[in-house]
Amino acid sequence: MNKTGSMLDIIVISVVIFASIVVALIVGYITDKFDTALRGTSDWSDQILDISHNNVGMWNYLIPMGYVGLLIAFIVMAFQVRSHPIFLIGGIIMLIVAVVLAAQFSNIYDTIGGNSTDIGGYSAARFPLAALIINNLPLLTGITGVIGLIIMYGKSGEGGVSI
Repeated sequence: MNKTGSMLDIIVISVVIFASIVVALIVGYITDKFDTALRGTSDWSDQILDISHNNVGMWNYLIPMGYVGLLIAFIVMAFQVRSHPIFLIGGIIMLIVAVVLAAQFSNIYDTIGGNSTDIGGYSAARFPLAALIINNLPLLTGITGVIGLIIMYGKSGEGGVSI
């Protein structure tokens, strides 16, 4: 198994974060709809709905922690890359693709999670940290990608530039 990082990892991180946030929005919206339909029908349904709301609310904290964990893994894996600096051009191209893709994910989230939709009103109230990450995903992807490129291709003794 390949245990080194690559610039494709930054695209995978964006996809995973976007998918996690969309799943959280959908699950939270469905849970909210079940709550309005089932609240007060019996004692056990109220207890189950309270537990489900607590669990859905945890996604607001789990998504940022998962994002930080993925970024740490990306940086650690970047140290394992042994490459010549001539391949930096390919890395820059991959970074541009990753930032454009992250911008598209951010725009899709704005369409899905905007306040004009049912899900949007729900998302703004329940997932502020996740919304902060997805709204700034292109910037975060660009910064992380540049740091990864510096780590991957700027090491001394690997044919890179000594700092």
